[in-house]
Amino acid sequence: MAEILGVDRHGRAIAARAAILDLNGTIVLDERLLAGVVSDVLATVGVVVSTAEYFASFAGLSDEPLFRRALGGAGLSAADGREALARRREAGPPRRRLVSIALDDPEPVLWGGERFFRDGECVGYTTSGAYGHAVGAAVVLGYLSLGGEPVTADAVAAGRYTVNVAGADVPAHVSLRSLFDPDRRRVLV
Repeated sequence: MAEILGVDRHGRAIAARAAILDLNGTIVLDERLLAGVVSDVLATVGVVVSTAEYFASFAGLSDEPLFRRALGGAGLSAADGREALARRREAGPPRRRLVSIALDDPEPVLWGGERFFRDGECVGYTTSGAYGHAVGAAVVLGYLSLGGEPVTADAVAAGRYTVNVAGADVPAHVSLRSLFDPDRRRVLV
């Protein structure tokens, strides 16, 4: 049975009839997560996009047409987006980042909504997950916050992580990059 994700601009249901293999090597349905990421990025330039609006106007578009359409609809240009991105980069590393997480134990399954910990302190919640056959373990995405400190590659690498799976803390590793094909060698053939 297809899962209803939202409605398009004509009021027709947008349904998922298939799953795809994503860059984390999992079979997932993560369009809702992408809607949140797009909303977060556009908010940095003052453009508000609801989940319903994302599905009605932007679902299925690749990055460049999506952002051109969203910025143009708000009376902004790509140059405005570049300027906002430059200001964001000048402000330093973000205080919250989307990370890839893989369990060290291949047995447990992650679904999303699990708490994850760095050195025993809860630092975030997972958003979506599945078993990553290419990785050989359960993988999940989640937003990592380090108590207001910048989330840099060094800060991420410095911690020891666990994910709470059904009440048990399972060791995991966290990455700012994709767990499967992080250098995109298989994708950009």
